[in-house]
Amino acid sequence: KPSRDISRLIEIMAALRTPVTGCPWDIEQNSETIAPYTLEEAYEVADAIQRGDLDDLRDELSVGHFKGLASEIGNAGFNRDRAADAAAVTAAGTPQRAW
Repeated sequence: KPSRDISRLIEIMAALRTPVTGCPWDIEQNSETIAPYTLEEAYEVADAIQRGDLDDLRDELSVGHFKGLASEIGNAGFNRDRAADAAAVTAAGTPQRAW
């Protein structure tokens, strides 16, 4: 069962965006520069689904989603509150399910 604790993810994302020691690519990204990569990742997700490759799908969702989040950590402040907001929006989008 996966942990509900996102602390490690937040640490990794922050490290990617840290000037000097972070990932140069991630440091340079912003909401405008990440858009083409987000679309590319969406196509890769769709391809994995069409091929029925669940391992590849899991990897693509992780790379695309978290790279996008990592690129915005400085602007959007991804943290537990943002994760809680995302959970609330997701839950609200499926009212037929009792969360």
